[in-house]
Amino acid sequence: MDTKTLYLEALDQFSAAVDQLTGDDWGRATPCTEWTVRDLVNHVVSEDRWLTPLLEGKRIEDVGDMFDGDLLGRTPKAAVHEAVAEARTALLRPGAGDRKVHLSYGDESSMEYISQMAADHLVHTWDLTRATDQPDMLDDASLEWLSGWFDEDHERMFRDTGGVGPRLRSEPGQAEAEILARFGRAASWTPELGVAHRFQELLGARDIDGAMALVADDVVFEGTTPPDGERIEGREGVRAFFRALIDETVDPEFEIEEMSEHDGDVMMRTVYSWTEPSGHRGHVRGMDLVRVRDGHITEMLAYVKG
Repeated sequence: MDTKTLYLEALDQFSAAVDQLTGDDWGRATPCTEWTVRDLVNHVVSEDRWLTPLLEGKRIEDVGDMFDGDLLGRTPKAAVHEAVAEARTALLRPGAGDRKVHLSYGDESSMEYISQMAADHLVHTWDLTRATDQPDMLDDASLEWLSGWFDEDHERMFRDTGGVGPRLRSEPGQAEAEILARFGRAASWTPELGVAHRFQELLGARDIDGAMALVADDVVFEGTTPPDGERIEGREGVRAFFRALIDETVDPEFEIEEMSEHDGDVMMRTVYSWTEPSGHRGHVRGMDLVRVRDGHITEMLAYVKG
């Protein structure tokens, strides 16, 4: 399959996945851990909106901040279809793949740029479908193309510029898992893992309100106070606990060492660290059981090495 055709099909797949979203889906966690579904869709729309001016020969500075910020507005699905239509028109113009484009790192062939956008759409469509429990759209032809195009040089460039996360481990012989691992994604990722991971990230960023948005109204939390752990019921009680923990601790940090999920129950090996009055870092390692139902944390049970 040629690259233009692949990109055109990827555009259709992405917009089809967006069409399946419901109101509750837009705030879901995604494999791009810092992005919700809405953030991810907005990013892809931005990519599609950039395509036309760059293929017309405009430079980054010519476009400026035109495609920054929220491009979805109150009608996100309509915004996606409009951006996809623009990208399709730009791709089908005669000579679209036969010129130079001006990218952030310098001049590049338009076919290389189109290849980058095709890869971006394929991987982000996987992100979107996995985040929202839709069927996987990565077929054998797409995987074969990705594996061939995303060689060591591309992988190094994308990683050096922050385009992909660290390469993950994967089982040999599993084509989809292998290519996703090279793009910094785990084929085993689930929405439940995403919620638990995002909760810890938001705590680490001191964003209590953001973290609490992922917690059910009737959440149950058990802390690590011996012998049985302090039990707190309800979101506001949990909010008060973590607010006090962060406010009363110097430089608190939350690190996840390992995660696994089964039937909505997430197990996390964690490290919680802080700065002691002496200036040295203190830490405690532990294990958290986080139960996620319908996109929200309903129970958190914390255990530490005593």
